[in-house]
Amino acid sequence: CTVTIATSLMLIAGGKLALLNTPVNTLASIKNYISTALSGDEIDVINNSENSQNTKSTISITDDGVIVCDSIVQAVKDNEISDGNHTFRVIGNNNGTQETKDYLVEVINEYDDVTYALADGATVSLGDPSSTEKKMLIVKYHGNLTIESGVTVTATRNGNYTYKKGMFLCVLGELNNYGTISMTARGTYNEAGENVYLWKNIDNTFEYVPAVGGAGGARLTYTWTSRRDQDPGWHGNAGYNGENRATGGGGSGGLQARIKDYTRY
Repeated sequence: CTVTIATSLMLIAGGKLALLNTPVNTLASIKNYISTALSGDEIDVINNSENSQNTKSTISITDDGVIVCDSIVQAVKDNEISDGNHTFRVIGNNNGTQETKDYLVEVINEYDDVTYALADGATVSLGDPSSTEKKMLIVKYHGNLTIESGVTVTATRNGNYTYKKGMFLCVLGELNNYGTISMTARGTYNEAGENVYLWKNIDNTFEYVPAVGGAGGARLTYTWTSRRDQDPGWHGNAGYNGENRATGGGGSGGLQARIKDYTRY
């Protein structure tokens, strides 16, 4: 399957993956696209041909180094931003309420064509692996990006925790994705949600990830009223899928009976 999208935004995350009912790992080629991997449930394509800014956006820099921009995607796509940590400032609009949001981001530029090959490992983890700062990861590929079959591209973890608040892959050339781009099990450790303003439309509305995601999974409970011969363990309940670009809810903890008298309800 070959898909060409003119100036489009794609949200990619773990869970349910769909692009017009086509799974991510079957996409052979997407040209001139912006690919954003966040902790959500579905791929969402925003066709910008009718309701988006068609001219290049510009950024301004405050005295303390903050990058002021129309939106995260437009700032990265249209401007040269150096490697390292930056703060992006967006004046967003949430259902008619204006708010100013600052986002700490880690920017990595790849100027040559890049291939993530299975021979180099089944999982490619992007971003600083040692930092415990909670920030968005942005990787900008100025050329082409190829992901071979069997390779999963994701964000780094530090020990058992993920500190990347989202992963945004911006490909200016051609993407040949035979593998998987995933943020499954990469929710940011101990961090409240926030509105993430991805793209500003020409009517001054925004395509954004809302602060409130899907509900978490219900906890497991039990009482000790009957006797059985084994000590069972139960997996936790799954969280609920996000809607309208919201992230999915976390699962509940599991349960392990320690004595033999119980009834689960």
